[in-house]
Amino acid sequence: MNQELKSYYSTVAELLKEEKQMDAYRIFTGGDVTSYVDYHDGWDGGIDFYAVEITVDVKTYVALRNRGIIEDVCSQITAAFNDSMGNIRDSVRSVSLTPSATTIVDERKISEPSSYWKVGYYKVFISHVSKYKGSASNLKLMLEPYGISAFVAHEDIKPTKEWEVEIERALFSMNALCAILTPDFNKSSWCDQEVGYAFGRNILCIPIDKGQLPYGMFGKIQALKSEGKNAQQIAESVFNAIIDNDKSRNEYVHTLMNLILNNKSEELVNQWISVLLRINTIEHADLEYFNSHVSEVVALISKENLAALNSLFADNNLQQVGVQPVAAMPEIVDVDDLPF
Repeated sequence: MNQELKSYYSTVAELLKEEKQMDAYRIFTGGDVTSYVDYHDGWDGGIDFYAVEITVDVKTYVALRNRGIIEDVCSQITAAFNDSMGNIRDSVRSVSLTPSATTIVDERKISEPSSYWKVGYYKVFISHVSKYKGSASNLKLMLEPYGISAFVAHEDIKPTKEWEVEIERALFSMNALCAILTPDFNKSSWCDQEVGYAFGRNILCIPIDKGQLPYGMFGKIQALKSEGKNAQQIAESVFNAIIDNDKSRNEYVHTLMNLILNNKSEELVNQWISVLLRINTIEHADLEYFNSHVSEVVALISKENLAALNSLFADNNLQQVGVQPVAAMPEIVDVDDLPF
């Protein structure tokens, strides 16, 4: 961002937040903001008019366009800039949004995300040696109720696909990595490289001790113990590792909120709300955003979950959302234990 405008960044963000313009707030604080002098009027000492460009990911851009609010968001950010600049002669004349893929492209065309992720879910790559694909597949199944889509290479990649490219697509688009550390894990050059990708991208790495303690770059991370546990219990431990990490927790919270707000299934909406309510630390701005949009799905929310949400909103000085009649929730059936 231009140095002269950068000094107004925090004020612009606070103005958007205080005025409850949460879409604009999230775009402004989450996008890549740049600016330049678009026009200079030399009359009466000179006035600089700035243009501000905000680059956002493609998914966010398409969602805003489908809701028809891109122009409103840009206008709100423009107004916040000019309010924050007060009576100085310079002014922001325009704000624009630009979509960008933000993924790395190489000669093997790995820029697109893997097609094997479930759309909208939090993405976890499970690194394992092929001998233990059963453990990886069972863990994948047990992570899904948490809104987590897991990539298991030997299960997910079709024989007709170029497997190396598909693995790299998954590695470049994952949100976190789980490594099932078995005694032969470090004998696989692919497994070590997969861990290296995660460290290189500075994303959460979760080692699972299945006969092998973390080593090398993993050595400083405490492993999840798997002895005596089934896949469901390991999935619960992975969930806890994600929400205990500041960066992954925020990404995961955004994912859960969007899954809830964009789903029409009563069962799934309540399932994910129950998961969201288990997270003790949620940014106030995220709660404001969720509070301002949850009315769109309130008819799908059970009375118990709605009461718990309203309690959370009250604790954070946010408005209550209305109680709507809902159909009875289906009885939850215990799943069979899956070995890990």
